[in-house]
Amino acid sequence: MSLITKLLPDNAAEIALAKILALTPFQGIIGNVIFLTASFLGMTHVQTYDGLTRKSSARWVDHEILNGPPVSEHTGRSLKDMDFSITLCSTIHFDPLSTYETIEKMQDSGEPQRVFINGKNYGRYTVRSAEGEEIYWAHGRPAVMKIALSLREYISALPTEAAQKLREDELRRSDTGKGGPDRLPGDKVDPVALSTQKTGWF
Repeated sequence: MSLITKLLPDNAAEIALAKILALTPFQGIIGNVIFLTASFLGMTHVQTYDGLTRKSSARWVDHEILNGPPVSEHTGRSLKDMDFSITLCSTIHFDPLSTYETIEKMQDSGEPQRVFINGKNYGRYTVRSAEGEEIYWAHGRPAVMKIALSLREYISALPTEAAQKLREDELRRSDTGKGGPDRLPGDKVDPVALSTQKTGWF
């Protein structure tokens, strides 16, 4: 590995792609909603978000201990969340209400949506809530809308049988030590089989 490679951050490709995309109108996509920041094809069409809030957290379990403080155990991470604030205006956008209805359809369908923001593919997220505030009307339609959009990471794959078997083997090793009896914590021990192992019968 060269010195230059070592000095580059792990997300160097992501940063480079984000800088290239910043020179174009394209800002990102959530499902069927495309975010643009400039005019294209001779038409002014700006559809972007005002703010983006990310949230991630870890899962911990505190085990109560007699005559002592609880023991904390890290059990993994929680699902990640994204909250968007979007302001749409009909003077630079085709129809704010149409965009809001598109988001509502994504929410009602329950289908995970692909999220690509700032040069990074975040995988699939579900639309958990969408709130649209109509600020101003023109020609019978909302001319200005503020939309609050909440997304949550979508994980569909359960542990495979092989992964579950590996986890069980890890539990056995941690409970009995390498080469110990093949059992999980809490399993009943056959005294005859155990004595056979110790005395070498048969």
